[in-house]
Amino acid sequence: MRSFYGNTVALPEVVEAMAEAAQTHVIMEELKEAVSLRLAELTGFEAGLVTCGSAAALFLAAVACTAGNDPEKMLGLPKTFGTKNAVLMPAAHRFIYDHAFRLAGLRIVEVHSLADAAGVLKTDSVAMICYLGMREKAGAMPFNELARLGRANGTPVVVDVASEFLHRPNKWQQHGADIVIYSCGKFMRGPQASGLLLGRQDLIEAAWRNSAPQQAAGRCMKVGKDQMLGAVIAVEQWFAEDRFNLELDRCFDYLGTIEKELKEEPLLKTAFHQTTEWSVPRLRVSWDDMPASPHANLLRASLLKSYPRVLICDFGMTSSSFLIDAFSLRRDDCHIVAKKIVEFFRSGAYNDRPGDQLLMLNDLAGTWAVAIDFSAGREMHKFIIENSANGLDAVHSGLLFDAPLVVKGMLDRLEFTSKVPFEGVHLYYRFTGRPVSHGLEGDVVMGAASATNSGPVAAAQFGTAHWRAKRVDLSG
Repeated sequence: MRSFYGNTVALPEVVEAMAEAAQTHVIMEELKEAVSLRLAELTGFEAGLVTCGSAAALFLAAVACTAGNDPEKMLGLPKTFGTKNAVLMPAAHRFIYDHAFRLAGLRIVEVHSLADAAGVLKTDSVAMICYLGMREKAGAMPFNELARLGRANGTPVVVDVASEFLHRPNKWQQHGADIVIYSCGKFMRGPQASGLLLGRQDLIEAAWRNSAPQQAAGRCMKVGKDQMLGAVIAVEQWFAEDRFNLELDRCFDYLGTIEKELKEEPLLKTAFHQTTEWSVPRLRVSWDDMPASPHANLLRASLLKSYPRVLICDFGMTSSSFLIDAFSLRRDDCHIVAKKIVEFFRSGAYNDRPGDQLLMLNDLAGTWAVAIDFSAGREMHKFIIENSANGLDAVHSGLLFDAPLVVKGMLDRLEFTSKVPFEGVHLYYRFTGRPVSHGLEGDVVMGAASATNSGPVAAAQFGTAHWRAKRVDLSG
């Protein structure tokens, strides 16, 4: 259940409301007021705003805390005025979406302890504190203590819990959050591209002033009247039917059915996995990681080619395990999923694949000038490769980084891969190519991912580019 895969199927009531809204005219200011009041009634927050996804909600929260409704500051973004130009984040909470803050002109300041946080807050440079709910147990900063520091310094606290169920009463609000962000297109089965910004009246109003249809920085994140109505209906249905417990019970039921059928295959082990009490439960399927064992990516690729297709999400995947998310399944799907997985392991097809027969790589030693033709123009990188007792030592140098480079030679191609630390995530480069008359040539697949989401989808999300490499003569 991810944006890469279209999130979940919207509720029939949501689809009906969106279709009806699409056929009417409305003054968006009036609709916003009505939506905010209804979301406040439903959730217990002071106010609410529908956004075009939770990443947009992060940006709007940032500009609300930075520019408010000051026209000069609003239209001057991403340039910030004054000293409050930073977001304080626990180091363990950095994630792939924190570039939303940089779009708002804010720099990110990492802290490792409450003492660090207190010291940074005293500098009067912090516009807001951001806390990632799914990392609540990571690090040594209890949320209520961090929120207390924020209140003492008059600094708004924003909590991103896009991957959690919406609940009431809301523990984040109770423990001091000023703004809480949820996805509406996932668990609540609202419009796919919708998020919820819930919190203090003044901050939600400021976020609205910076969003469409106003001609401010958030104009490019427009939400339509149909999305706004659909999101409200989704929240209404969520609370009217006690959907949290219904969905939780359904997920455990479906996962139990799948687990029972997977036990027919002795190679497989299963265990239930739930990040927090407010997140969707999943089933981790694993097997012994031995030389003859298949890689989870091979299983994933095989099931995608089967009929009917089965998509194994790469979230939380390792070389010998993966997670099953049953939220988007129907009951009949459970048998299909389990059957396809068991068939893969019983077929032994993965034992018939040719091994990675390495080419002789000694002649790759040297410094290579690598020209990458990105869609916005060519950039020059470098491969620095040296022979060593253990094979090859190699480095990939980009515009801003030097990172270890893994070099492999297969039957029909060369492969160079690098994993580059960048802010709170890693950049991924996978170069494949062949020797040609002028050097090396091929294509590179690029992406970025956080530690918890480092599968093949995120690692390839930025597409491909063509590359050419020529050995540099350093003798002269």
